[in-house]
This record gives sequence, structure tokens and C-alpha cells, in this order.
Amino acid sequence: MKPAIIVIDMLKDSVTRDPSSQMAREARNIVPKIQELLGIGRKYGFPIVFACDSFRTDDFIFKGRGKPTAIAGTEGAEIINELRPHRNEIILKKRRLSAFFRTDLDLTLTRLKVDTIVLSGITTQFCVLATAFDGISSDFSVIMVKDCCTCHRADFNDMLMGMYQNTVLYPLLRVMEIHELKEELECGSQSDYSFSGTI
Repeated sequence: MKPAIIVIDMLKDSVTRDPSSQMAREARNIVPKIQELLGIGRKYGFPIVFACDSFRTDDFIFKGRGKPTAIAGTEGAEIINELRPHRNEIILKKRRLSAFFRTDLDLTLTRLKVDTIVLSGITTQFCVLATAFDGISSDFSVIMVKDCCTCHRADFNDMLMGMYQNTVLYPLLRVMEIHELKEELECGSQSDYSFSGTI
């Protein structure tokens, strides 16, 4: 396994703009787990990608009930301070749900010889799942880290993850908790794979 870690939409507008909102509370709850996941990725030298909403105020996606958020160039579209990227980590701006949709993510991961994407962030039912399915459609295996993802209710996250735990896509699509991922990496040898930062 040659994985890349993808952190999805952990942005100031979603996590810190309205601390009283249920979505923000749930997002803050997973920050320590994502920090742990990033620590694992940095330990092994895996590529790390921060996939970030970066919309225009008139984007089609706001023709639904959602209010404009994460507008390109605003502070709200920035990654939260607690997850600030390190040098050579990739910040990928996206204008739709999936981190693959009309971005160069598949080319970048292929260039880095990645074969597996490890997903974290928000929200499970939208951007995480859209990225998971597009990852499989782009011939990458996918691991959704259950305790590193969430939506507006933790029990909904558990239900959604449960739906994909044992499907016909296994083992191309797997749901794991972070301690299971850590154990798998510790059992295998990752010493032959490090990210040079070259794209």
C-alpha cells in the first residue's frame, strides 16, 4: 500500500465561524483524530493533501438551500489553524463536492505513485463520499477513517460508515478507525516509500 492522506474541507467557515452550530461542534470533535492521522502520515512520509472548498458567490452549488460559504480569497476558505499544512503538503482548491472533480488530483497522485487514498474531514454524506467514489472510479483504493470523518450528527456518521463497511467493493473501499490503520501500517513495511514533494 502506498497511501496519500486527504483532509477534506476542514475550513474556518465550517469549523470556527459559528462555534455554536452543530456541524461546527462535530467538526471540532474530530480535530484531534485528524491531527493524529496527519502525525502518522508525516511519520511515514506519505503525501498529504488538503482538499478545500473554494467557491464563487454565484456558484451553481448555492442554488440549493445552502448559503454561500468558503468563498475563494476569504479567510473562511482557509484551513483551520489547528491543522495548518506543513511545507510541501498540497493544498487543493475545489469548486464541487469531490476532490477529484475537475481538479488535477488524479494526475498528482499518479505522479506520486499513490495507490490508496485515506480520507478524513467533512462532511461524510457529501464531500467525503463523493471523493471516495471518484477515487475508486479513478482506480485508487479508498480507506475512509471513521473517527476522522463526521457530519452534522455523529450517529449519522456512524450509520453512513456502517453502510459501506462490508460491501461488494471491499477491499477497494474500506472503513477503518484510526487505531486499525495505525496497526496495519505498523505491521507492514512502509520504509520504501517517502514523499519528496516533487509533483
